[in-house]
Amino acid sequence: MADSMKPLAITATRETVFFSRPEPAGPLRQWIEADIENTTGAELFAVATISAGGEDVMTRLNLLPGSHTYVCYAPTLWPEREPVPQAPLSVRAGLYLAEERVSVGTHRPWTICLLGDDCVDYTWAYENLAEFIADSASTTRAEIRACLETSAAPFAEQNRHNLIHSTELLFFLQDASAEEVRALVDLVRSGHISLSAYHNMVMSGNLSLPEAIRQFYPAARFAREWNLPLDCANHQETPTICWSQASLLAGAGVRHLVKSILAYDTPWNDRLAEPPIFFWEGPDGSRILVRRRNTDYVEGRFVLEGEQAIREALLGKVIPEYEGLGARYPLSVIGLVGCYGDLAPKTPTLASIKAGNIAAYNARARAEGWEYPRLVNASHEVFWRAVEDELRQCQVSLPAYRGDYGTSWEVWAASLARYFADWRRAQERATTADALAAWATWLNQDWWRQHGPTVEEGWRNLLLLSDHAWNGSSDGSRRLNASLRCQWQEAAHQSFDAAIEAGLSAISRTPAEKGEPAASGRHLLAVNTLGWERDGLVHAPAPAGVRAASLEAVAETGEVAPVQACVSGSEGFLTFVARSLPALGWRSYELRPARSAPSSRIHATSDRLENGLYELAIDSTTGAIASIWDKEHRVELVDPASPWRLNQALYSAAGKEVPLRMLSCSVLEAGPVVGTIVITSAGAGIEVKSRISLYEGLDRIDIENRVHKPVCLEPEELYFVFPLNVPGRRYKLEQPGAIITPGDIPLGGQQRPGSGQVCHAVRHFIDVYNDAFGVTLSQVEAGLVQFRRVGAGEAPREPGPGSAILSLALGDVINYREVSHDQGGVTDFTFRYSLRPHDGGFEPATAVRFGAEVSNPVLTTLAVPGSAGRSLVRVSP
Repeated sequence: MADSMKPLAITATRETVFFSRPEPAGPLRQWIEADIENTTGAELFAVATISAGGEDVMTRLNLLPGSHTYVCYAPTLWPEREPVPQAPLSVRAGLYLAEERVSVGTHRPWTICLLGDDCVDYTWAYENLAEFIADSASTTRAEIRACLETSAAPFAEQNRHNLIHSTELLFFLQDASAEEVRALVDLVRSGHISLSAYHNMVMSGNLSLPEAIRQFYPAARFAREWNLPLDCANHQETPTICWSQASLLAGAGVRHLVKSILAYDTPWNDRLAEPPIFFWEGPDGSRILVRRRNTDYVEGRFVLEGEQAIREALLGKVIPEYEGLGARYPLSVIGLVGCYGDLAPKTPTLASIKAGNIAAYNARARAEGWEYPRLVNASHEVFWRAVEDELRQCQVSLPAYRGDYGTSWEVWAASLARYFADWRRAQERATTADALAAWATWLNQDWWRQHGPTVEEGWRNLLLLSDHAWNGSSDGSRRLNASLRCQWQEAAHQSFDAAIEAGLSAISRTPAEKGEPAASGRHLLAVNTLGWERDGLVHAPAPAGVRAASLEAVAETGEVAPVQACVSGSEGFLTFVARSLPALGWRSYELRPARSAPSSRIHATSDRLENGLYELAIDSTTGAIASIWDKEHRVELVDPASPWRLNQALYSAAGKEVPLRMLSCSVLEAGPVVGTIVITSAGAGIEVKSRISLYEGLDRIDIENRVHKPVCLEPEELYFVFPLNVPGRRYKLEQPGAIITPGDIPLGGQQRPGSGQVCHAVRHFIDVYNDAFGVTLSQVEAGLVQFRRVGAGEAPREPGPGSAILSLALGDVINYREVSHDQGGVTDFTFRYSLRPHDGGFEPATAVRFGAEVSNPVLTTLAVPGSAGRSLVRVSP
């Protein structure tokens, strides 16, 4: 306590967050406020000295009579030296001396980078697509204009902007003049505007692997065309991101990821413990530098509220939060993501407000004499350069984290389940089209010039489906978003189907093009578009005038396969099992009269189905599968202790369960190739027709569920349940580009604590196994599973204790407030599944192949006599 009887006394001291250079080009000093009382009645010329970190810093003061507050300079201790909580402060004026203690070095000279952007989710909050696109393009123009208008301003006050995805870029380019494009390119090159590798506000869990890679193509093409940098990505708003994204981004040359979220329906998010900047290590060990905060994607909204609001937010909230992290945040540069929020009609007017308010804040700093905390109107490039410079200069190391961040808004796609299913089918058709395009172009260089644009148009529409706005802010925007997703998937299918037809035509050497003898329908090519040799089921039209029951398929190798006539709807077809189809290749077959009656181990009755591998029994109450006896492993695959049967439909509406009861069960077909029984179940207007199939010589159990249900405006969910009898079970599931173990890392999984585990997005398969045996479950149309029925308000950390895998086929219970309530008016759906048991342990290659084969059936096309098989690849030892 200072002595108030002395002529000179220090009555209080305060360490501040302000820093400046008292001398131009001199060392940076921290500001310490000292309340000094001068009772001499005269002005005194004094020197204040603060000693800290082995350094003495002096400040000349003119002490007026009375008590006043003065700024005294202290050494800047950060980052080399530790804070000094009780540093000596002395003030000497002639014979007078006052002494006190003061805290020095607790604060850092903070630089706050505002990473301005606008959240352009396609098309939240809009009911008119043209207005949405126009407002986005106008916002980019306004940012370019603000950049040019502030180009002569101090560095921190020059306008900068961040395009959060390449769709935003393409909106601008649609109608941009050559001059506007050149201005944008120049600003990207100078670091005033940053590109993002992502194409949209992507739900990464719902992607296919090729689709995940293609996300980067539009931005990469633009960057390559203009020789621009593309080493940043912005994954905006969506709370979760797949682990494989770390590896994919790094592999694409992206070094930095800004991950900001909207903590909406994410109670588990509170457990995320990573610091704001860290390395994220992918499954393959590659790393990217991540800036992540777990609370907001519009952290800088206060910038639009004026200079005083900026000061209050930085000093009262932002800086204290980061300083509270201590050693977990070893930097003095902060990135704040976003200040506009979701795109709106007013957004194009905000660039000048943002730039003006940042300039006003820094002008006040200059007027008051301090340099830090500094606010920078920043691009991602500016921010990451500052981070990396500081890491290098201070020799600071950042932690690295491995693991997956789970699934969140990917679930919204189930509110438009038909379009979600068609999206997943289109993903497989896309890779098929790509494979056929490669073959056809290999055979004829002109093929791509003619059909390549069709393939690219398919991809253009497919990429749009991954934007997270499968919801809307109003009934009008929900209708618009539903219609867009319907339109995009239909256009994608149309393009890919046309490309596939053209590709098959090219490889089959059609007579019309080659002048060869016409195909009779007896000669086929069985085409394998996958990258490994496989067996597969062939579906082919029946040749005219030939009794299907008397046919066999003879491969060019001489191998003979029995042929069976089957029915799908009102159409008939022939089917046989093609064996050892070459990788990325095809084999020719001739259909000819069978020389002997085929043998078969397939037996079917109204409630049982059996082949050489499995025996199935149907539950007469639910119509689900009551038993699957695995003859090879000698185990029952359906858990007898489960309250549910396998493939049982669980439907609820308005919070009430709707029990489905079996109406009929009959044999559809039983022959030398396939046996199928059809079960019809119904309840309260919903009907499910399930086709269960077993094969001769093909190890899998196929299930096709055709659902008819009326439009329901109440919250509803439909699951198909798979209670698998695997004691001591462990799980693996496929993501786009990774196979993970679900559950928190401390509990034995590979997901970050705080990851989204209410649902799990699944690419092709989920595998449940123990050391003795396991089962791979592949789902074609449904892309989501739960391990127990939980809602968005819950926060599971690992799979539940039960045996059931619940496949979420359709539903709008999660985020019912915003998603479509009527399934887009669709009333008919199809959901297909395949199961295959396997030996103990987990074999990733086997599971990947099974899952891909289920979703990519063998293609067939008519061929001319003498057509030979071939493969696009050859592996040599």
